[in-house]
Amino acid sequence: MAEEEKKGGGLSGTIDIPGIGPAKKKVVFAVAGAGAAFVLWRYWQARAAADEGVPGDSDGDGFADGGMLPSVSGAVAPDNGYGRPGDDAGEGPTRDDYGFTGTTNAQWTQYVATQLVGSETWSYTDILTALGKYLSGKPLAATEVEIVQAAIAIAGYPPVGNHPIIPATGSPSVSLPAPGNLRAANLSHNYVRLDWNAVTGADKYIVRRNGTVIETSGDTQMGVKNLSPSTSYTFTVNARGLDGKEGAAATLAVKTQADDDGYEPTKPPTASKPKPKPSTGLRHRTWRITKTGQTLSDLVAAYNRYHKTSHTWQSVWQYNLQHRSASTVRTLKARGPNKVYRGSSFWFPY
Repeated sequence: MAEEEKKGGGLSGTIDIPGIGPAKKKVVFAVAGAGAAFVLWRYWQARAAADEGVPGDSDGDGFADGGMLPSVSGAVAPDNGYGRPGDDAGEGPTRDDYGFTGTTNAQWTQYVATQLVGSETWSYTDILTALGKYLSGKPLAATEVEIVQAAIAIAGYPPVGNHPIIPATGSPSVSLPAPGNLRAANLSHNYVRLDWNAVTGADKYIVRRNGTVIETSGDTQMGVKNLSPSTSYTFTVNARGLDGKEGAAATLAVKTQADDDGYEPTKPPTASKPKPKPSTGLRHRTWRITKTGQTLSDLVAAYNRYHKTSHTWQSVWQYNLQHRSASTVRTLKARGPNKVYRGSSFWFPY
């Protein structure tokens, strides 16, 4: 214990504190008084917060640190009273046993979504979708039921209203039919729009291109961009029910158009039809015009861009007049280089 050295009465003099040495009485009493005042202030703050129903360390947003949260796995059955507000009969935990202390369903949704996304089991979008459907009283798919049960395990039932879990009905053994009338529209060299008829009982539609999922949507149409010119694609569309199961697939084969410049190289001949050689023995490529109103000059410009060459329309014209068949030469001369038509083909030597 501290021993007082009698070097004066009242607050004058010093006090010998073991391990520290002499200290002025005024300093010791001032420190002790400040400590007592701090303790009383903290006690008053805690009592005031308790009267308002909000933990003393809350920042006023209705949330507090819940410490270790219950495990998500296992969750709760929808027909028990686990975590229901007002369950203070000693049967199971009450809402105060959870970290959530908010008073609105919006706060409840924000709290459990933040907790669940940390488990990395579901995406934030899937969590919010499931919670929104649950609070709206809509039927839930199997995965959505798991999300809602996990939310109840973390924060109890929503604080406002009575919200039972409603699983989606229907026999899982009955598969949905394929969407009817799958068709292509607005087809171009790099784009196609797919349309199909709605399927009764469908929640979403799964669109695949050459076997790879490219879209999951509730709409009955989809635009597909960034396709390659003159390329064949196979699209399938499956309806997915509220139970999460996919139905039969509708299939559509599509081939995009040629590039925007209106030209495309002709396909190489098959083995049964060998490529004819010009009379000079030089090799050549055959290109044709695919749009009305374009001339040989346009075709040569497109060929030069494609093959990085520098032909002129005059040289190509003379080459074809010299080495094409007599009937083809007559047709070319009758039309002229600036009056060729869609479907006209020309040889380009190389």
